[in-house]
Formats: sequence, C-alpha cells, structure tokens
Amino acid sequence: MKILRTYGDSHSLHAWPKITVQGWQIETQHLGARLLHSFNTRPLAPVGDADVVCFCFGEIDCRVWSFEHGTKGLAQAYIQRVRHLCECPMVMGIVPPERDPRPVHNGDANFRRKAVVLLNLAIHRQCTLNGVRYLDVYQAYRDQEGFMRTDLVGKRGHIGDHRPLENLVRAALYDPTV
Repeated sequence: MKILRTYGDSHSLHAWPKITVQGWQIETQHLGARLLHSFNTRPLAPVGDADVVCFCFGEIDCRVWSFEHGTKGLAQAYIQRVRHLCECPMVMGIVPPERDPRPVHNGDANFRRKAVVLLNLAIHRQCTLNGVRYLDVYQAYRDQEGFMRTDLVGKRGHIGDHRPLENLVRAALYDPTV
C-alpha cells in the first residue's frame, strides 16, 4: 500500500482522516501552529518514506505575510521549500474564507477573500512552473461569491465535508498532471 502524508497547520488534519483512496494509506502530520511563512523559514525534519506528501496551510498567511513579503515571493519560497523536502510533493490550496468567521478574524470579508484568491493564484502558478500537483480546494469549497460554502464548512473555517477534497485527492493520485 502506498502512503500519502499531509504536513501543515490545522488544515492538514481536518477532513483528511475521512478520505479513502483505494491502494493508499493517508496519514496526517500536524506541525502545530505553524504558518506557511514560518514553514518556509523554520527547520523541518525529513518527511520520511511517504510516496506522496501534501502540504496544507490556512488563510492567515494571506492576511498577514503575503502582504508583508509579497504574494509572489511567499508562493515562490513555499514551493521551493516543498520541492526541496520531497520527491513527490502536492500542495493543497488555501480554503475559501468564511463570510462571518467565529471567532472574528482580522480584515473584512472582502479583504480576506481577495487575499486568499491572490495567494492561491500565486501558489498555483508556482506549482505549475515547478511540476508540483495542486489541489484547488478553493474552487471545490467556494460559494458563488467566493466564500466557504456553509454546507461544507467544519469547525472554525476548516473543511467539514471531506468528499470534495477526497475527489481532488483521487484525481491527483490517479492523474499526476493534476
């Protein structure tokens, strides 16, 4: 059986344990309260013997670090780090923000949505340029206005319903060009 292991902040935990893909064992590795920005700058132990490694981070980077360091620069550093850590990387995009999060996040809803869209575009572009598979969870989980669909959201802005993510993972594992 092949192994798919996730690494990241709390987004690497939510929904992943419910996913089933024939021939694959899915494991999660929570890095704690680490952001995409700090993932780029702090040491990380080798990712081990997984066949595919998926990196998952949330929207705080969109609201804070992508504006401080530049969206393109943050995305470039992230994908270069991912490529350095493993032979077969995959990246989960940033989930859509909740329209009315609880607890309340910094920035109004439109600011948070725009920040997520911009960072996802930059990450997706870097994935394409560097041969890294990209899971477009933003498209899979957004409503018509670009916020997290209320029927798919879990606790505190995390993925609740695992099925859209499971479909993305299956497509990526069966078709490496995804």
